[in-house]
Amino acid sequence: MNPSVSYPFSVLFLLLLILFLSSSFASHTDDQDEDRFKRCEPFDCGGIKNISYPFRGNHQPEYCGHPDFVVNCKPDRHQPENCGPPGVVVDCEQDRGILVYEEGKKFRVVGINQTARVLTIARMDFWDSYCPKKFINTTLSSTPFHYTKKDKNTTLLYDCDEIPEFSHLFGFPCDVNNVRRWAYFVANETELESPEVIWPPVCRVSVVVPVMEEALKFYTWELPFGSILEGGFEVEWNITDEDKCEKCVGTGGRCGHDSSNTKNNSFMCFCPLHHQSDGLICRHPEEPVPEKSQSKYLSC
Repeated sequence: MNPSVSYPFSVLFLLLLILFLSSSFASHTDDQDEDRFKRCEPFDCGGIKNISYPFRGNHQPEYCGHPDFVVNCKPDRHQPENCGPPGVVVDCEQDRGILVYEEGKKFRVVGINQTARVLTIARMDFWDSYCPKKFINTTLSSTPFHYTKKDKNTTLLYDCDEIPEFSHLFGFPCDVNNVRRWAYFVANETELESPEVIWPPVCRVSVVVPVMEEALKFYTWELPFGSILEGGFEVEWNITDEDKCEKCVGTGGRCGHDSSNTKNNSFMCFCPLHHQSDGLICRHPEEPVPEKSQSKYLSC
């Protein structure tokens, strides 16, 4: 065979092969990106609508949400309670959202404001009865949430004698070990500053419960404290990639997280059909590409 003929043919074949493989890889990557875009569609959980990143449903792949935020939507009782990675779980049970964390502690989700990054939650153990089985203070130590400035702590006193000096407080019977005891709701610590009040030992247990400070302004005997507890309190979250997510959504994308990267949090922006991701935002192929190109997904 004549080398002068085979050499240019080999170069041409190699170039065509590279172009074919590059085109196939790009097509596969775009198809994969579009599939992830569809799978990470916002969803509803009972009365809570349009839930999206950093939350994900347990019916969605792990890459659709931040590993600390899982919404477990349960259409029936046969589904497992936690199908996602460890962290905070929001169950969707009987048309309501339930926040679960730290060995089964539960809060009812009253509302989600994803723009403000705020959850309104209420303690589940006070939802149907104000005499809980366990006397536990409200804590957020094992969650990515923090209290907001709109919250104010109130106190529930348990295992009390029926005290005439507490007549200015809202009292209700709450038996302990089948023995008639009383409990009292304290909206403000100043209510306990009366010189006639001696505590302890007249009340043996106190439980701190945050509520909305605004709701306390309407607290009267006509509006029992139960309505205030059920209204809940606010908690906020702050994730470093939330700003990146806003840019991604602003260009038509949907946010995700690289669950395979255990060392560093890796934000991902998934794009719809005929769009490409440069890591943070989605672009149409006809749009000009910036001089500094970025990888398909930006790791941070």
